[in-house]
Amino acid sequence: MLTISGIELYTKIGISEEERKGKREIDVDVSIDADKFVDLKEVYNLIRDTVESSSYTFIEDIGKKLLSILADRYTPNSLTVRVRKPHPPIGGKVDYIECKLVYQCKGKA
Repeated sequence: MLTISGIELYTKIGISEEERKGKREIDVDVSIDADKFVDLKEVYNLIRDTVESSSYTFIEDIGKKLLSILADRYTPNSLTVRVRKPHPPIGGKVDYIECKLVYQCKGKA
């Protein structure tokens, strides 16, 4: 299992138009268990390009998109994607909100 942790990126994200006016920090962790070689620089570049090239309403949208792209590209045995939005504007002091998505190849345990 290979993990890249704490990828700090910036994108337009949020439910309200006000939230999406500027880019906000998004942090990503990815763990990949694959039978073939995985170029971690390529994984980082795919994540960066995916997150920074679009705007999103929910962090779940980012997670689903990353999970799909990485699963198609690397056909892993398993894949975990975590997406965090630090200090979300929800009316109180919060470190972050997080979405965790897991892909498990059928037939693999």
